[in-house]
Amino acid sequence: MKLISFRIALVLAIPALRPCGASLAIEQISFHRATYSQTYTEDYPADNGGVMFVFVRNGGSAPASVTDVRINGRSVEDLQNNGTVSWWSIWPPSVPPGGVSTVTVKARGAPLSEGSGITVSVLSSGGQTATASATLTTPKLRLGAVVPSTDWRTVYIFLRNLDTAPYTVTQLFLNDDVTSRAFFPGGSAIAPNSFGIAKVSFAAPLAPLTPLAVRLRAVRPRGEEIRLGAPVRLVEPWFPVGSWSSSMATSATGQEQSRQTLLDTVTGSNDWAAIRQMADRFFIRSFNIINTGDPKYPDPAVVAAQTGNPDIRA
Repeated sequence: MKLISFRIALVLAIPALRPCGASLAIEQISFHRATYSQTYTEDYPADNGGVMFVFVRNGGSAPASVTDVRINGRSVEDLQNNGTVSWWSIWPPSVPPGGVSTVTVKARGAPLSEGSGITVSVLSSGGQTATASATLTTPKLRLGAVVPSTDWRTVYIFLRNLDTAPYTVTQLFLNDDVTSRAFFPGGSAIAPNSFGIAKVSFAAPLAPLTPLAVRLRAVRPRGEEIRLGAPVRLVEPWFPVGSWSSSMATSATGQEQSRQTLLDTVTGSNDWAAIRQMADRFFIRSFNIINTGDPKYPDPAVVAAQTGNPDIRA
């Protein structure tokens, strides 16, 4: 009887020792330092940090939920509570089998600062830990935009090279590796101070708000590899036109600086004919933000007067 009982206990214990179906791995860590512009100021503490993207792949057969993220051994929850981290998120919150989720962490200083060496650990609900280390460096090859076609079957990735050397794209990921399906209208080599476009087509339309972990690998002339990436949710392209930034400089230098910070400097336009021309020429629907008063608030009368205007997106 004792022998039978022992055998039964052993058989029952075996499943508990098998690993769960999830298998997490950190595929890439990307970073972008905080961007400054002399034309834009707010009364907030100086931002000497940046934003970090951690791309996590589930190579297993079961979904995995991320329960904790640690930076240099400390939980991001603790770092957020003591003010080191401004905010963090993971999307999608559950990593599907074979899928990718992105952990995004924003901080105004160390440990997320240019040139810092960090170690990131991601813990799953199954008890697994995936760890990777990186030196946080902002690449000079930038992701500018990720835009769907009107039928949602094609995704366009716009790249900008701010370096003095050319870059050649060697790999492109939209969640998965889509390099073999990518087409570069101007070629995969992007010259200094210029931009490039990658085009990826899909058999079926993608759904609005589809999460895409966009990543690129590229090489410089001497073979140095750089990696960049960011998470996006696919949305219809639109162009904000508003007066919120009307106090910004309108000089050529100011305009260039504002473009580098991705800020809008088209100020307070009520020229609906011009907006229609923009929509017809560039196929971009837009909305107009009209502000009044001090502090400025949206003017409901002006907005209401444009009810039914086909050029108003939101």
